[in-house]
Amino acid sequence: MDKSLEKGQQVMQLLKDRFPDTAGAIELAAQRPELAQQQPLDYGEAVLVEKVEQAAIADPEIKAAIEDLAATQENPQVAEAVKTVIENWQGINIKGGINTINNPNLNFGSK
Repeated sequence: MDKSLEKGQQVMQLLKDRFPDTAGAIELAAQRPELAQQQPLDYGEAVLVEKVEQAAIADPEIKAAIEDLAATQENPQVAEAVKTVIENWQGINIKGGINTINNPNLNFGSK
């Protein structure tokens, strides 16, 4: 089995064991993607992301499992991206990590 897939399954298993409502919502949203639009307060991407972030904050083992998932990547740039975005895993996008602003050229003025 691919190491990344194995680590992803480990994250989901930890969520199932410790945050079953969150895991259930993720699985249901993956099975029925239309729920994200029909019931965004329950199954929308932002809500699911927030729930996973809260789980990682509350449970160091879940946080470590997500970091282990990132470490399975061979390319350091990909590994860093996985730390902040687990994208399109069973149709779910999980975003988090440290936000960085590059080239902050903000101009506030009238023309």
